[in-house]
Amino acid sequence: MTTPAPASAGCPFRAPGLLDPDYVADPYPLLARAQAEAPVWYAEDFGLWVVTRHADVAGVLRDPATFSSANVQQPVLPISAAALDVYRTEGFRPGIALTATDPPRHTAVRRDLMKALAFTPARLAALEPRIAAATDALIDRFAAAGRADLAADLANRLPALVIFDLIGFPEGDRAQLQRWCLDRLRMSWGRTTEAEQVESAKNVAAYWRHCVAHVAASGGAGRGDPPDTITGALIRAHRDHPEALPLSDVAGLIFGLVFAGQETTATLIAGTLLLLLEDRARWQAASADRSTLPAIVEEGLRLTAPIMAWRRVLTRPACVGGVDLPAGAELLLHLGAANRDPGLFADPQAFDPARPNAGQHLAFGLGIHFCLGAALARLEACIVLDRVLTRLPDLRLPPGFAPRYLPNIAFRTLAALPAEWTPAGAA
Repeated sequence: MTTPAPASAGCPFRAPGLLDPDYVADPYPLLARAQAEAPVWYAEDFGLWVVTRHADVAGVLRDPATFSSANVQQPVLPISAAALDVYRTEGFRPGIALTATDPPRHTAVRRDLMKALAFTPARLAALEPRIAAATDALIDRFAAAGRADLAADLANRLPALVIFDLIGFPEGDRAQLQRWCLDRLRMSWGRTTEAEQVESAKNVAAYWRHCVAHVAASGGAGRGDPPDTITGALIRAHRDHPEALPLSDVAGLIFGLVFAGQETTATLIAGTLLLLLEDRARWQAASADRSTLPAIVEEGLRLTAPIMAWRRVLTRPACVGGVDLPAGAELLLHLGAANRDPGLFADPQAFDPARPNAGQHLAFGLGIHFCLGAALARLEACIVLDRVLTRLPDLRLPPGFAPRYLPNIAFRTLAALPAEWTPAGAA
């Protein structure tokens, strides 16, 4: 862990534990204080310097030479010897993680992945009716019941259906892959007991082996033409330049996409639905004018910050937000705080789809690591909002609902989003 620098001594701001229940429940009041009193502060429980102001976070993201991504995917707390032994014995040897890779390696691999994803306007337009049909099919499952958990039954399922289909996983894999992703979330960004770590390590290792087997079955074994999927496109890139993109890295990219392609979009969808349901006037305004949905999603990205915080490590001494930090210091870039910085956003805690500069949020990152799936995530969120507004027009939160979030330092993930409505045809 990094030792606090003298610049933080005597600061009146009391840093919280990043997994303290009150902080997990609602970090924003404290983050607003931090921006005013100590915009860069030291979180002793994780050994991270927390950066909260938009300009400082953006400056770090724009300077990968000084602020490396090497620590992004490392567990935020030490892994027990027993869990590490599970990783060794069960074959967990992940290939490249693009989010944790610096140039020049990052540049070449990102180019291959961008080509494989091919989220062009034409491809997104072709995907739109499929995503709408999948959304309606999910709503069909619970529409007659008059109640559902919109996180578990809709927001979590749709992005998984979309990305797993694009990657090329069979339908029967989807539920298991989502369970494995929860194990990865706990292992990498939460606090777990040794017994929980051992169990999660077994599951994460199984998740990795499944990705390796999927790549081999998709043509990675060298036989046949790869399918017309993201996996197939990456295998073709491997065949074009096998030394630059070995099969282990193809499996590593798939391992990352399985998680990133559904977790962040699911969080965006659930969080934006909650924003609308918390105020009936918001819900009615969105229903009356569907042309506002893209702006609502943009404001949802700003306010919900699906990726709440992300990490960097200094390759050389640098000054961040007025604090001098040594090489090796680790940062937690608080995207959620940056997106509510009063120095950039007027009345930053308010939901305002007409906000002229909402697009300056950092929910998708900035610079060389800007999210490759941003356009797909926006499209999925808009489609879900439109279909829910159409299919469940009187949707509402149950009395006394209070949101709970999964305890981790990176993702603002709702544990549940129960909702009620009057089924069509009911008296």
